[in-house]
Amino acid sequence: MAEAIVWTPTDLLTGLALPFVPDPNLPPVPRHSGEVPPEVADVNHANHPRLDPLLAADIDSITPSAGPATRECRGQFVLRPTHERYHREFYGPHLPTTTVGRFFMCALAASGYVPPEALDFSRPATRIVTLTHMQRERLRTSGEIKMVSGEIVRRFLLEFAFSQGGENIKPATINELILLSLNKKNPAKQARLAELLLDGLVEPAIAGQLRDTYRYGKKNSLIRPGLPRSVLTFVRQELAGGEQVTRQAVGRIVKQCVAFKFSGGLAAA
Repeated sequence: MAEAIVWTPTDLLTGLALPFVPDPNLPPVPRHSGEVPPEVADVNHANHPRLDPLLAADIDSITPSAGPATRECRGQFVLRPTHERYHREFYGPHLPTTTVGRFFMCALAASGYVPPEALDFSRPATRIVTLTHMQRERLRTSGEIKMVSGEIVRRFLLEFAFSQGGENIKPATINELILLSLNKKNPAKQARLAELLLDGLVEPAIAGQLRDTYRYGKKNSLIRPGLPRSVLTFVRQELAGGEQVTRQAVGRIVKQCVAFKFSGGLAAA
């Protein structure tokens, strides 16, 4: 008789897989490849198994990076023996099946959201425990929990923002922005127009649950310290690659969106 699947427990509010309780024996997070031997500690992807179709790229979709971004949006640096034990015990978490659900998960993962509960492997039987304040702060600030590939996640956020807000972009506005970009006679107006277009893309994408959950996470110290109060500002920042959202960054993002509109995909951006 086949063994029943044991799903990875997830956070009730966000659907994110529960992290591991931080281990006092874990070496510092390496800044460079090879600093810590992989047989000692490595990164556990929160969303797996790797070959699940929900984590694959869909080249026929307007958001082809949705699956890979869900895979790469969260990892945790853990001791290798604990990593192996985890995979012996759990199949993986229930993965979001909709593009909206993937966007929600990726955005919350990008914010550094840490669930209040975690998996404790310190005893023979794995259990779910409530993180102490110090444990949660460690996971929020140490770098043990991180995006595995920020570039893939950023790409999906851009794809999704366009898929949700693209209908709000008028061709005349795009044409005006392109003309301003070409003649360079009015950089101030060009920057204002780019910011207006970017907000038109992001606003539909963050409506509803993401806005509320981000506000809850900010209020209860569940997300990374130092993030902006507004989820609109945060998503704009993530679209800029985690950089400060300068006018140059906004212009770059909108340029990618324009390329998307005329080419049918971000590959040409």
